[in-house]
Amino acid sequence: MQPVPGLSHGELRKFRNGEKQFKAPWVVFPLLGGEWGLGPTFLANSCVGCHVQAGRGRTFDEPGVIAFQQLLRLSIPGEGPDGGPMPHPNYGDQLQVFGVNVGLKENLKPGEAELYIDWVPFPVTLSDGTVVELRKPSVRLEKPN
Repeated sequence: MQPVPGLSHGELRKFRNGEKQFKAPWVVFPLLGGEWGLGPTFLANSCVGCHVQAGRGRTFDEPGVIAFQQLLRLSIPGEGPDGGPMPHPNYGDQLQVFGVNVGLKENLKPGEAELYIDWVPFPVTLSDGTVVELRKPSVRLEKPN
């Protein structure tokens, strides 16, 4: 990440503090080595864990890899209290694929489900008659908790 040119000293300090927070790992209380506040479910233990180089998450092509850098929004029919979609009653408005594990059986928490993205090929005919194969993503959930 690079700050925009022309920031004042105070603005640059705020940018650097935000950059530090963006890269900092989150941990479960009372563990050391990061910022407290991880869990009980999560997608990654830091912002940069999904937003590599401050960008979008990577979509994996390998089958069987949990898609943790993609965000899956959830809702049920109806309107939520803020006027947006109604969050799912068990999972909220966003699926969290990982859960905390602090070593004690009573503290184990699995993710809400495993999220996979399968790529479905389909043919497209171009204007010159050439047929090419494109792919579209298909979301698959397994082991919902």
